[in-house]
Amino acid sequence: MAHDHSKATQQQYPKELSSKHRAMMRMQIAGFTVTEISKKLDCTIPRVSIIVNSPLYLEEKAKMQTELDRIFLDAEGTKAQTDLVRVRFREESLACVDKIVSLRDGAQSEVVQLNAAQSILDRAGYKEPEEVRVSGSVEVGDGLANALAVAIKEMRKNGKSEPGGVEGPTEVL
Repeated sequence: MAHDHSKATQQQYPKELSSKHRAMMRMQIAGFTVTEISKKLDCTIPRVSIIVNSPLYLEEKAKMQTELDRIFLDAEGTKAQTDLVRVRFREESLACVDKIVSLRDGAQSEVVQLNAAQSILDRAGYKEPEEVRVSGSVEVGDGLANALAVAIKEMRKNGKSEPGGVEGPTEVL
C-alpha cells in the first residue's frame, strides 16, 4: 500500500508499466523471488522491490493473475468435458467388443465373421503388416557408391543373392 512506504519510495514508483515490468509480473506469478528476478532481469534488488510493491504494479499483477486463473479454469472445464466423453467411450467399448465377438462367433455370413475376427486381431496389435513399395532414384556420392559396390561384391563372393532393385555399376570406382 502506498501509505506504508516513505515519500521517497513512492516517488520511485513507475508511472506506467513497461514490458520489463510485465516480465517481472510473470516471473513473480511463476514463483520467482525478488532476488531471482533482479538477477534474471539485471536490476538491483531494491529497484525490483520498489517496482513490485508499487500500487500500479500490484493492480496490474492482480489483473494478470485473474486472467491466468480464468484461462486455467476454462482449460480445466474443457478437459472435464473431454474426460466425460472419454469415460463414455470407455464404458461403451466393452459392449462393442462383445458385439464384435458375437459377430465373429455367430454371424451367418463368413465375410462378417472374418471381418470381425480381423477387427479383433487388429485392435489387439496383430494387424497384418502393410507392404509399402517405393520407387525412385537416389544420387550418391563417390564414397557411398564405393561402399555399396564393395558390399555387393562381398555378397556375391560369399554366395549371397544380390539385393533386389540394384541398378547401375557395381564395380569399385
